[in-house]
Amino acid sequence: VSVDVKNTGKVAGKESVLLFSSDLIASMVPDGRRLRAFDKVELQPGETKTVTFDLNADDLAFVGYDGKWRLEEGDFKLMIADQNADIHCTDTYQWQSANR
Repeated sequence: VSVDVKNTGKVAGKESVLLFSSDLIASMVPDGRRLRAFDKVELQPGETKTVTFDLNADDLAFVGYDGKWRLEEGDFKLMIADQNADIHCTDTYQWQSANR
């Protein structure tokens, strides 16, 4: 997941870039928005930087009623500030142990 961050101001500054996800369809309702990754970038006036996060499938998993981690088929929304993207998981996977 990549996003461009631009300093539109007249002074140097820092910006926290936060990547959230929402599981739109699940057998149980995990948190509405979950923080998946973050970074802080320093930008000079007028400077633009691309921030990239690696998001693995198991980063979208949650703990089911049986206490095991699971990733379910369905739709997810990824959000950074006012930017968002919809993704679709095509398969359900359950880890056999309590830890991923």
